[in-house]
Amino acid sequence: MTSEIARTGKGIPLIRSSDVVLILDTPKGRGVFASAFIPSGTLIETCPVLVLDQQQNVDHIEKTELFHYT
Repeated sequence: MTSEIARTGKGIPLIRSSDVVLILDTPKGRGVFASAFIPSGTLIETCPVLVLDQQQNVDHIEKTELFHYT
């Protein structure tokens, strides 16, 4: 399936800068930090999002693991 999506061009490429790291044990919890200088205007990451109104959240998301995701 993955190769078919890539071949047909129907997938959305996810882009992440190699100069960004996730640190799990900061004094305030996890955080995202630059590991190198990132010039102004650099695209750091793209990712899909779900945009739902309050009722859609109740009807769909509250019944899944996404509801507790932070």
